Formats: sequence, C-alpha cells, structure tokens
Amino acid sequence: MLMGFAFENIAKGIIITRNHAVVSGAKLQKWPTNRSGHGLVKLIKVVLSQISPEEENLLLRLEEYAVWAGRYPIPWSSRDYKAAEEGRRFTLGSPDVKLVEDMFSRLEKLVGTHEPWEQDA
Repeated sequence: MLMGFAFENIAKGIIITRNHAVVSGAKLQKWPTNRSGHGLVKLIKVVLSQISPEEENLLLRLEEYAVWAGRYPIPWSSRDYKAAEEGRRFTLGSPDVKLVEDMFSRLEKLVGTHEPWEQDA
C-alpha cells in the first residue's frame, strides 16, 4: 500500500509542477486518473512516455493495495475483487523490488526540474 502511495504522490507532484491548471484553489481539476484518484497506471503513463508490461503489471497490483486491499478486508464491489483475483493482483515478490527501484528512479529524476516530460522529449 505504501509503495502504491509513494508512486501516486510522486506522479501527482510531477503533474502539478508541470501543469498548475490541475489545481484550482484547494481542489484538483482535470485529474488524469480513475479509481478515486488512485489509478496508478494512468498517473504514471501521464508522466513517463513508456512503461514495460512488467511495470504496468506491478502498478496494477500496487493500485489494488492503494484502492482497497491495503486498507479494507473486501473492496467496494465484487467486480473489483474478481478482477484482482483473476489477475493475481494480490502478490508482490522479490523481482518487483528491482522494478520499483528502477521506475521510482526514473520518476525521481523528473522531480523539481523544468525539463520536458519524457512524453515531450
């Protein structure tokens, strides 16, 4: 869950830094995500031009923990549980550590810079 929140927060920070229009007063506007703001795949794809299938799979699994699996015994809908169960989105393993480190490093390089996004480069 905390890994998912870390990816969510770094991506949102980069998005806000690059496009202040997503914040109006104290509210977020035009937020490029789903799942109550926790849609990690959509958020990361806004910031990084390419993610590998393995990275996308990792983000989907972390998304489940950020949305519900890290906080509640069951999701809000049975459809969410069935999709997570079928996609085996309840596991994290040691190969994921390298994926997390590599992807987070790519995101970290974009924090606080005025460089173009990967998608604009």
